[in-house]
Amino acid sequence: MQSVLYVSDQLIYTFHASFADYITTEYRSGGMYCNEIEQHTLLSHATFNHMNNLRFNICDLPSSFLPDSYVPGIEDRLKNISDTLDYACTYWGYHIAGSNGNEELMKVLKNFVENKSVFWIEAMNLMKKLPVCQENIDYVLQVCILQNFL
Repeated sequence: MQSVLYVSDQLIYTFHASFADYITTEYRSGGMYCNEIEQHTLLSHATFNHMNNLRFNICDLPSSFLPDSYVPGIEDRLKNISDTLDYACTYWGYHIAGSNGNEELMKVLKNFVENKSVFWIEAMNLMKKLPVCQENIDYVLQVCILQNFL
């Protein structure tokens, strides 16, 4: 696979867009293709499963009155947010946008918004990724509007 894929910073990339076209187009790949909608739906569920690990004060900060930059050993505390949880928090909206936005997924989304969204924002702030929160919300709104879930 090294002739079509490469790994950089623990992410997998394709050398050329034609490979992605090949694996996501049924007639080009002879029926052995990747159904993007199904994969995004599966990844949406997986990201929500990982985000169930979000909790109040996930990095065990000593005080909410202390700016993050003043917390001694903040970098060590950030290890409480695993790479998998980081990915889930960052890309869940993207996967919802690429999914079919079915009713089951919307129920999971509703549960997340009601029970974990504040903890998600806290984690995103600690990872210095607050602007990504708006991107995820925009993705979700697109799907909700298209599927008439609002």
